[in-house]
Amino acid sequence: HFPHDKIYKDSVSYLVREYRSKKIDGHFIIFGAQMRPNLSVLEGWLATLFLILRYALGINLLGVFRWLFKIHEKRITERDTLSSAEMTNFILGSSTLYPFIHLHRMKGSLILEGALVDIDSDEMLSGCAKKIVIHTKQGITEIIKDTLHMYADQAIPNDVLDYTGGNRVIWLHRLGEAVMLQNLTLLKSFLTG
Repeated sequence: HFPHDKIYKDSVSYLVREYRSKKIDGHFIIFGAQMRPNLSVLEGWLATLFLILRYALGINLLGVFRWLFKIHEKRITERDTLSSAEMTNFILGSSTLYPFIHLHRMKGSLILEGALVDIDSDEMLSGCAKKIVIHTKQGITEIIKDTLHMYADQAIPNDVLDYTGGNRVIWLHRLGEAVMLQNLTLLKSFLTG
């Protein structure tokens, strides 16, 4: 196990447990890519390779991957009656970068990273009154129409290998906290205004 796999699983399990124990008035959609787990380890490796090609090197062959492996979109919302274990597995699977985050199955299907499916985010979010986008590049935090765009004072490196070290995870956590605290007043006024 890579350290990030255990850290992520513990974090997701905690969030799901907290969500289940409280009555939360809100909606969520979590996207994943669903496929039959015929050759799951090979498919996990290939999914990670195609994602690295797309997001690290700018070579987009995700359409080919979807066609070859007959991948289709799978989503869960607050209306799904899933057990805590099933919800945790889906969330972990929908962020899988194998072997950094291990493979996860739910109800006979292999669930993989949601970025493998073709989702039009503008269309998906069109019904939302307010949106928050968290960017990994450097920029100025601002509100544009119905969207709060949050940036850090420095670019956040996008390298899957960074997640294998505990120091990097701690640094990212502290950076996230600092950015949120810097923008807390703006965030509160955006949410309540």
